[in-house]
Amino acid sequence: MFTERGWDAVVVPPEQVEGIDSFDAVVLGSAVLAQAGEGAGGALQGRPAARPVWLFSSGPIGDPPKPEEDPVDVTDIMQATKAGDFRDWDGVRAWAAEIADALQPGS
Repeated sequence: MFTERGWDAVVVPPEQVEGIDSFDAVVLGSAVLAQAGEGAGGALQGRPAARPVWLFSSGPIGDPPKPEEDPVDVTDIMQATKAGDFRDWDGVRAWAAEIADALQPGS
């Protein structure tokens, strides 16, 4: 979505983030329960809001967070039952388009 609108998109694993000064914007997140942005968060700490930042995560919700236990590895179950990836990809693409549009000059 970003490249279609003329932006370069770079995916960096959290443990490899050394800083964000060379980026125009940051989309930071994780699908790992309770660990969104872990590792990369240090690159954002103490930084002025000099660039737009979007955050996403999936995982425990509520107070106290649920589930309390560690996530279960469901790889074997998914393969045995031919379960698939049921994320809302249309929703993900729409959100990415909103971000890309917000970054356009004059937006």
